[in-house]
Amino acid sequence: MPTLREPDDDRRTIEELITLYSIEPGLRDVIVEGRMDKAFISWYVREHDIESTVYAIDDLAYVPAEVLESRGIEMGNRGRVLGLAFEVNGKIGPHSLTFTVDSDFRFLIADGMTYPDSVLFTDFSSIEGYVLNPRTLEKFLRLVVGTTEESGDTLLKRIQSALVELYFVRVSIKRLNSGDGLVDNVERCLSLKDHVATLDAVELIKRSLRERDLKELALTSYSELVSTHGKSTLEHIRGHDIARIIIFTLRLGKKLGPAEAVEKSLVGCLELVDLDHHQMFIRLRERLTAA
Repeated sequence: MPTLREPDDDRRTIEELITLYSIEPGLRDVIVEGRMDKAFISWYVREHDIESTVYAIDDLAYVPAEVLESRGIEMGNRGRVLGLAFEVNGKIGPHSLTFTVDSDFRFLIADGMTYPDSVLFTDFSSIEGYVLNPRTLEKFLRLVVGTTEESGDTLLKRIQSALVELYFVRVSIKRLNSGDGLVDNVERCLSLKDHVATLDAVELIKRSLRERDLKELALTSYSELVSTHGKSTLEHIRGHDIARIIIFTLRLGKKLGPAEAVEKSLVGCLELVDLDHHQMFIRLRERLTAA
């Protein structure tokens, strides 16, 4: 059944996209979740002199909610990218469209789905996770923070454990399917011990959940995650937490603006050498240059 959109909606329907890429099989385009992702992937593609257009999903395609519901995909930009990937799979050339999405919690919460080859997941929980390397962090410290008193390697060691613990707390709460989320002021559960960011995960869980039974379930889940996975895996970090933990650890306050601005500054410090060896970018280059 054809997808219908509002009369003033100039986004393309799924059927129109299938027609377009069937008529132009040589196109090699990318669809991403949002405009920041679009800017970042567009920069990467240009730096490699690859001819491709990158689109944010909501700027290009109308993907009805029913498409996501029928496949059990969560609503949102990420879900619409995945839904579109499923809908065009096998109906256009295998390399015509590439879809990139954040891995989010899939490292620890399996969804049981088999995705088309055209879907590329970030190697970390999100694009922002790629900044977690000493070179990028050192560039950020020198050029953005304006300090020469700390190395990128030292900063990574100071923030990593708290970031992983915070990710585990998020996973533990998400697994409950209770509709609860973290309290806004995570910083109240953070402290610095020997200059290292330390999270009081137990207190954070207690503050975030109302029901006693849910608190106990989340605490048990959290303990199991720490015991099983440890605190040293960079994949177990939520990208959007990085900036706020750095702000807290370096005591930046509002010096560099809100966390969103610091996040953009961090991503702006990335270079090709920080990305090219990662699996998502290897596959992206392969797909966009395929004959």
